[in-house]
Amino acid sequence: MQPYFPGEDTFLLADIVDRYPAKNSLEIGVGRGLITTYLAKMSEYVVGVDLSVDAIEETSRVLAKLQLLQKVDLLIGDAATSLTPESFDLVVFNPPYLPSEETMDRNVDGGRGGISVPIRWFTNSLVVIKKAGRVLMVLSTASKLEEAIAFFSRQCSVRIVARRRLFFEELVAIEITRHG
Repeated sequence: MQPYFPGEDTFLLADIVDRYPAKNSLEIGVGRGLITTYLAKMSEYVVGVDLSVDAIEETSRVLAKLQLLQKVDLLIGDAATSLTPESFDLVVFNPPYLPSEETMDRNVDGGRGGISVPIRWFTNSLVVIKKAGRVLMVLSTASKLEEAIAFFSRQCSVRIVARRRLFFEELVAIEITRHG
């Protein structure tokens, strides 16, 4: 599987991630390593996870070239399912969010309403973020955005922190924190 090539959604996330300095950060779905690189520049320790061996290899090359690889562990895996609970201050992801009935392209197919994958990644994130941690993600109005936000809001505080209008959709960057 080819790594996800950065698009407007990745660039929206890149534009805001530096507002969230964190000691320990996790990126789910590293793609070609753009966001992982940003996290490595601002965090003491970063874990990057992706299902694609090609994505892990590409991200490793990028980080090595920038002399940031020593701060990052890259793992082949699905979301945050095998990571230590409450170990990250920040979890970041640009999940597949296009509505799909079946997965033809794991880079973009987000399942039912485009929110099945984002909800699963969010649920995994709640296990690995610290009590005062944050989750940052990008979603689209092409998905069932309001339904996803309602789901997140039942468990956490949700705030839209950035928007980017494209000709066929609006991209939304969301910050999620635990209640209380």
